[in-house]
Amino acid sequence: MGDLDLPGLDVPRHMDCMTGPMMRASITMLVLGALWASACGGPPSEVVTAETVLRRPDGRPHAAEQPRAQSAQSASPTASADGPPAPHVAESHMGRHAQEQTPPLIHPYPPPPVPPPAANDDGCVPGSGDYGAQLEAHQHQVRDAELASLGGAWESREGFFIDDSFLSRVGQEYEASGRRFAVVAHSDQRTPRPKVRLARRGEQLHIVEEHARSIPVALTACGVRPCPAGSGVMVRSRAVSIELAPDESLGEPLILHYDFWWLQLGYAKSRVCPPPPPSAMAR
Repeated sequence: MGDLDLPGLDVPRHMDCMTGPMMRASITMLVLGALWASACGGPPSEVVTAETVLRRPDGRPHAAEQPRAQSAQSASPTASADGPPAPHVAESHMGRHAQEQTPPLIHPYPPPPVPPPAANDDGCVPGSGDYGAQLEAHQHQVRDAELASLGGAWESREGFFIDDSFLSRVGQEYEASGRRFAVVAHSDQRTPRPKVRLARRGEQLHIVEEHARSIPVALTACGVRPCPAGSGVMVRSRAVSIELAPDESLGEPLILHYDFWWLQLGYAKSRVCPPPPPSAMAR
């Protein structure tokens, strides 16, 4: 078989008389096999050339293949030898555009249901106590409507304090002398017969848990800030129990969710107040 002239094939000229013809024959058979598979409709495959076949014994490509790999690496827009590629220019413009189009912050609280009174020329609000009473009245209305939506109605009961540490958990029921009782609250009232406000649904009494969101309404009142009137006596909170009727039972707590607004009052002027007296614990 004569020499086959393949473009791009660089066969070393120092091969001996046996190695050179055998290598040329192997390369020729591979190229012809690839051309035959392509002509017969076989699956597309990599074109077999001298650069993909002829390699050094250690597996490295010859000089004919190295310039192509170097040119492909230099043509890649993301190739970098020092680290990850830099971000695209369009992405940086998109980031600046997003920052410029950031919407303004929205106030987290809704406005009060009762509009606050306007301040006078001195920047303070005269008669701000009346506005606080209006906010409190609105809170009672919202709370009553929330309880009515759960099918309950308010009921006031008279209780008594218990000092037994084993009967201090709210919702706990117990019996004594053939009568049934239930712990319904903790209170720091100083009266011996504290009043407890519960909810009734049929024959069941329910403890009311208010999970309300407190929203302050800041106003500046005219006048001078008064000094706090503290008695200096701290009253500890104790468990309050009520007696259950024979046909009554204590049901699950009713949870009320609502918003209420309260008056956060400031003053245009303040005075120097005396220090509070030392506190004392009272039973």
